[in-house]
Amino acid sequence: DMSVVNSMYQYSLSAYLEVFDMSLRRSLPDSFLGKRLQNIVDTLTLNVYNYATTGLFEKDKLLFSFQLTVKLLEAEGKMVQEELDFFVKGNLSLEKASVAKPFAWIPEQGWQDLVRLAEIPKTPFASLLKDIQQNEAVWKTWSNLEAPESVPLPLQYETAVSPFQRLCLLRCFRVDRVYRAIVNFVTNVLGERFVQPPVIRFEAVHEASTAKGPIVFILSAGSDPAGDLMKLAEKMGFGE
Repeated sequence: DMSVVNSMYQYSLSAYLEVFDMSLRRSLPDSFLGKRLQNIVDTLTLNVYNYATTGLFEKDKLLFSFQLTVKLLEAEGKMVQEELDFFVKGNLSLEKASVAKPFAWIPEQGWQDLVRLAEIPKTPFASLLKDIQQNEAVWKTWSNLEAPESVPLPLQYETAVSPFQRLCLLRCFRVDRVYRAIVNFVTNVLGERFVQPPVIRFEAVHEASTAKGPIVFILSAGSDPAGDLMKLAEKMGFGE
């Protein structure tokens, strides 16, 4: 899916199988099959993340972390497609909201999104519009915070919503804080390692590569990996 973002982001099946084989070797052994399989899955997930982010531009790395998290939740049956569609697209209706916006401080598009969010079935948001109308001060105070994604949600929503539903709700009020909220979301689901791309080490790149696949460096102005490559060559006995 990342190839939609940039055509350069394409990975072959053979490349994935190499990462898979490496994960089998590195994962912790265990006498219990279930635990052994979980160790393989955990190691493979982290290795796929490390392998993929090594070839991504910095601006796209969090998007990959988010996509990886969503795909894993979908595989576990913990992601509701309608909620995901809402988070990505918002309210696409061209008609005015069926409920009038009660307060001027709520963004126009934000209210349209709130109305759509309240319509999604089987969520804690059935009474959301009424809760906002009856508790303006609470919601306005929370919305005006510098980092509302880092504090409890108003009323019962702090304990009622899932981590992803929290993202959907924040999106309606403060779209400018969604980036940071996604960092929190990925951290809560997968762990902090999945929002901290690994520092590129040539030893690790070499270890993850094969003689049949070239390693391509895309350099920015002023960068020169030649010195580090020579050090790696000498360390591995290929230097002069």
